[in-house]
Amino acid sequence: MIQLLPAWCFHCHRFISRPLLSPSPYLCRSCYEMLPVIDRPICRRCGLHHPTGDCREPWAEHIHTFYAMFYYQDPIQRWIVNLKYSGGFFAGRLLRHFIDVWFETNAERVRNLDAVLPVPIHPFRLRQRGFNQTTFLLRKQRILPLQTRILKKQRFTSQQAGLARWKRSDNIRDSFQAHASVHSKNVLVFDDVCTTGQTLGEVCTCLKKAGAGEIHVLTLSRSM
Repeated sequence: MIQLLPAWCFHCHRFISRPLLSPSPYLCRSCYEMLPVIDRPICRRCGLHHPTGDCREPWAEHIHTFYAMFYYQDPIQRWIVNLKYSGGFFAGRLLRHFIDVWFETNAERVRNLDAVLPVPIHPFRLRQRGFNQTTFLLRKQRILPLQTRILKKQRFTSQQAGLARWKRSDNIRDSFQAHASVHSKNVLVFDDVCTTGQTLGEVCTCLKKAGAGEIHVLTLSRSM
C-alpha cells in the first residue's frame, strides 16, 4: 500500500510532520485542537444552551432531536463562507471530512432513520453557485441514503444572512415544498449553518405537512 506523505496544514500552512498529525488529514494537531467544537449540552430541539432546559423556540416545534458539531466561529465560519461564496472546494473537503466522521461516530443513533435530506437552494441560486453546499458536504457519508429530491426550494428568496430576525421569517415563509414520498418517513435534515433557525423551521414545517414522521436535524455549525 502506498503511504501518503504528510501534507501542509490548511489553516496555519505548517508542514504536518509526524508529531503534528491530528485526526484530520488537513490540519496540524495545534489547529485541530483550536476548532470551536460544541462541547456543552445543547437543547435537543433548537441547539441552543438553555439554562432551564425548557425550549421556547416556536420554529423548533417539529424537531425531534437537534445535533450540531461546531459553533459558527472562525475558522469554521470562514471555511463555510469560502465554500459557499467562493467555490472553495478544498475547504469543502476539509469540512466534509468532519461530517463523515460524525456519521461514523453516530451511526447507531441515526442508522434507523430512512434518509438524510440536505436543505435545498432555489434552482436560480444553484445556477449562480454551480452547486448546493449541503449536498456537497454529504456526498461521501454512507450511513444514510442521501435523498436530494424530497425537498425543493420553490420560491426564490433573498439571502438570509444580514436580515433581521423578523425579516428572515417573512423572507423564508412557504418557500419550501416536500414530496409526498416522505410520508411516515423518519428523516435527518442537514444544513451547514443554523443562526436564527427560521430556515430549518420552515423546512420542518413543510415536511410535517407532507406527513413526515420524526424529524431530526444536524448542522455543521450553530450560532449561539
